[in-house]
Amino acid sequence: MKATQSTASPPRTAPEPATPEDRRQRKARQTRNALATAALDLILERGLAATTVEAIAQRADVTRRTFSRHFTGKEDAALDFVRGDGARINALLRARPAAEPPLLAYRRAVRDWLADEENPARHLRPRMRRLLALVDREPTLFAAYERIRSTPRRSRPASSPTGSAPTTSGTCARPWSPS
Repeated sequence: MKATQSTASPPRTAPEPATPEDRRQRKARQTRNALATAALDLILERGLAATTVEAIAQRADVTRRTFSRHFTGKEDAALDFVRGDGARINALLRARPAAEPPLLAYRRAVRDWLADEENPARHLRPRMRRLLALVDREPTLFAAYERIRSTPRRSRPASSPTGSAPTTSGTCARPWSPS
């Protein structure tokens, strides 16, 4: 006997942080955000070719070495939002009810991500359209975009022996069992 699925989604719950952020993590996140913002600003102002890593570091008020601790290049810094949005979707997916079918859970997690007015999806923000148009024109930016989208943060096998769904971050967003 097949259970009927309701078309209404359950109330949204905010994903719980895995662990509280300590001072060091908070400072590293703030530095990373400052570098990403500086890279985005400079690339949109000057263009990709005219923007240097040194200029990005200077704008963010950090050293070149600090830049290199966070990013491999200016393209990765400017496109850091891709990683952030992926992490947000994964957090929303983990917050979905475990009994919910995987495809439905994913669709609802993406819907919740797109509907978040307090912290809108980055690609919906005004300057992002300009950056994404630049991604289409600049081969190195396009290559970085594709690499970020397809490479997990940590290397792990594509599937888990426990039957969990793999994610872009290399960890399982939520367990599921095919029925």
